[in-house]
Amino acid sequence: MAVILVGAMIVASIETVWAGQVTPFNKNIVTWDYKELNNIEIKKGEEMGRFKLGSTAIVLFGKNAVNWEESLQADTPTKMGMHFGNVVTK
Repeated sequence: MAVILVGAMIVASIETVWAGQVTPFNKNIVTWDYKELNNIEIKKGEEMGRFKLGSTAIVLFGKNAVNWEESLQADTPTKMGMHFGNVVTK
């Protein structure tokens, strides 16, 4: 197995859970008036937004080293902590 860590140099965009992507928005300058969004409720520990940095980790395995989840296909959206499969133990 090999792990390649790819780090971002700058923030690519910012996204909130109540308004989605707020910057950059189609490469245009957009002003948001958050006072109009008065029904926002966020509980302690809940996500309120994220910086979309573009960092990633690439993990490479040898042939037949992993039993992959059958539901995974090319272009399947993934999230942190998602189960991809099991490493084959010899």
